[in-house]
Amino acid sequence: MLQELKDINNGRLLKKSLAYLHETLSEIEIGSVHTGDKASFIMDKSLASVRTFLVDLIMDTSSDKEVVALAYKVLLLVGLATSAVDYLLLLLKIVKAKPHGLVDLK
Repeated sequence: MLQELKDINNGRLLKKSLAYLHETLSEIEIGSVHTGDKASFIMDKSLASVRTFLVDLIMDTSSDKEVVALAYKVLLLVGLATSAVDYLLLLLKIVKAKPHGLVDLK
């Protein structure tokens, strides 16, 4: 759904949706989404498409700076909520590849 929001209303709806997602994820305890059961595995598979979309937003040079900042933050928070080290490694890889795109992750 986020992909569809990208082109609606000059991306303002996407920005609002990412801000809401950021706010929601920031309230989740670290590791609380990962339980090690089948539900966690299914959720991880679902989040893979979200991860791909967020990385595409970050790497797209035409993306709005505010959207890129939110994409970085959401990617970090999803990694923390799921205790998935691969999200953090991916963020490091992106930062290394795109150092001019650094944002304040507070």
